[in-house]
Amino acid sequence: MGRRKAPTFEERMEELSGIVDSIGRDDCPVDELDERVKRAAFLIRTLRSRLETTEVSVREILGGLSGETGGAACSGSIQHVGMNEADRATPFDASEEDEEEEED
Repeated sequence: MGRRKAPTFEERMEELSGIVDSIGRDDCPVDELDERVKRAAFLIRTLRSRLETTEVSVREILGGLSGETGGAACSGSIQHVGMNEADRATPFDASEEDEEEEED
């Protein structure tokens, strides 16, 4: 059997949004809260990692266009919005993603 395709960034954002909405409602079952928060944390780490990877790639591409690494054309245009130092330092581990996806 073929392996299931990994969700897109947008699909993960939609899932995260749904989890946040459900947690914020008064009728969120307490018994499910722990798992929902764990899933939300996983999604946040995965999404941030994808953004960081994309940022590096875009900087490299734009740096190549301007003839310098990190090019002036991109200077300051991509920022770590809403991220603290610990979040930026969180590496993406594809094996973790695969394990989480298989559990669903």
